[in-house]
Amino acid sequence: MVPAHILISDDDELLSRFYTRLLRNAGYAAEAVPDGSLPATVERCRHLPPDLLITDLAKPGDSGLVLCRTLRSDPAFCRIALLVISGFSESAIGDQGLALAAGADHALPKPVNNERLLATVRDMVETRAMGLQLDRTSGLMPWPVLEARLRWFSAAFPWALLVLTRRRLSHIALLTVLHASLAAMQLELRVSVAQAADPASILLLGAPADIAQLARLLHAHFGTRLHYLQVAGPAQRVESLAEALQLVL
Repeated sequence: MVPAHILISDDDELLSRFYTRLLRNAGYAAEAVPDGSLPATVERCRHLPPDLLITDLAKPGDSGLVLCRTLRSDPAFCRIALLVISGFSESAIGDQGLALAAGADHALPKPVNNERLLATVRDMVETRAMGLQLDRTSGLMPWPVLEARLRWFSAAFPWALLVLTRRRLSHIALLTVLHASLAAMQLELRVSVAQAADPASILLLGAPADIAQLARLLHAHFGTRLHYLQVAGPAQRVESLAEALQLVL
């Protein structure tokens, strides 16, 4: 399988080199635009369109917002997934909203830990490979991507599926605690998180012990404000999420 091609456009040379090394070590074909400028980035995308572009918002001359709008306005670049990593805080929903409105598929705050960055890149690459998009309000992968991962995972390993449904709880609060919990437990690369068909619910897939531990932590934090449905299955082929959810529901 040809590794996904990832292009980094950031005027911080040290950070660009770090992202490039991290992603190459994870098996991606990563490269950086030398100066992170708008013209150089667009030219590189035109010469060899990447599967994923990582950019900053604050750039000298032209901002990352302009870059996002430029790429999204050109049909030649419609297949490129856009990830913005910038200096807004986790709570600066307005800034992240501007990035999404400009065409970014997802936005992460600096500094971002390695596990969260790699998990986000993985989900974005797999989602775009299926011709889909991440959920624009949550940054979560859609149902079909998780379903494909479930088919692969269940054929070889015991698995567990957790359905979380919000009750009197904001989506932002749930996702913030969920991301922090995954990072603290070092599970971001071992647990897959997707948007369910019901917008109030999200789905988590992983090993039974990981999912059980995560469920206990979230229950301790949110209690009855979350509704929990959990199922664990043996290493046997599961063809669809509907089939797995039948075991839950």
